[in-house]
Amino acid sequence: MKSRIGYFTALLIFLTACNEKAAPPASSLEPAKAALLSEAQPDAQNLDSKAPSGMSKIIPEKRVPIVGGCSLKCTHAESSVKNFLRALLRSKESHFSQEHDQEKNPMLFVNTQSLQVNGQNHTLEWHKLWTEGRFKERVDKIHSWLKRLRTPLHDVRQNTDVETLINEGVRPDPKQAYVFHFMAPGLNVPWSITAKKRGVEWLVNSLSHKD
Repeated sequence: MKSRIGYFTALLIFLTACNEKAAPPASSLEPAKAALLSEAQPDAQNLDSKAPSGMSKIIPEKRVPIVGGCSLKCTHAESSVKNFLRALLRSKESHFSQEHDQEKNPMLFVNTQSLQVNGQNHTLEWHKLWTEGRFKERVDKIHSWLKRLRTPLHDVRQNTDVETLINEGVRPDPKQAYVFHFMAPGLNVPWSITAKKRGVEWLVNSLSHKD
């Protein structure tokens, strides 16, 4: 009996010794595991430290897109049409401003890509000049058209305040959205002007007149 107990005791001691040799100590296992997790899931601080020197986070600047150049003076259809007419009539000189002067350059309020005049595409020549890189000639052509458009109102402009002409002469169409009629002394029939949104701006997209 004593020999059996001694046999089992020896066997138990042998198995315990084998298990201790097979399993690594906790003190050596945990650091290795922590290192693997650290490499697999780097934190933000580690990422920043690995970024190339001199590189900073790029934050896009908030900017208001601009199309024609009339910007805040054409954020609505009616204000665009009225400011177009103001710029058309305001200057007594025979030329319009070549700069982005919203007070004296009616071109800024015109959709020069798709303007319709009396039902016809009025931009074909302007587009051709643009594609050929003849930018100044294109601007001159547009201003020449604007001068002809203004001719019937020239004498009226000399004797009547612009604001009076605009406030009394511009009326929205009762049936069509974004369509406005302009009547003033010197015109045989009212102008019909349609505004259309392009980008963030409302621009004059069509104009009908008989003068």
